[in-house]
Amino acid sequence: ENYHRGMGRYLHRRAIAGIVPDLVTWKQDKGMGPPHEETKHMPQLDLDSLHPALAETIDLEKLRYQLNSLETPGSKPEHSQLLSHRSIRTVKQLDDWMKHQLCEENL
Repeated sequence: ENYHRGMGRYLHRRAIAGIVPDLVTWKQDKGMGPPHEETKHMPQLDLDSLHPALAETIDLEKLRYQLNSLETPGSKPEHSQLLSHRSIRTVKQLDDWMKHQLCEENL
């Protein structure tokens, strides 16, 4: 029941048939397409001005590689690019938060 007629999750699909639209129920994979909004607005990240505590914690060379690979389209598979976007966005958010906390502590 898990794999039938070349389709995985067959039992689950049969259970939701008639409840969930057929285009969703019988879709071949779970993917919903790339999260376009996430990749449209890449935050600018200056590695030289990262908060010192953050710069000590993360792998700067890996982050630098991710930044450089995103500047050359097609250098990495789409999935890897999405992961790089997510990593860069997370580091940017942490950096902004840490700098904001530092400013508040100095007031």
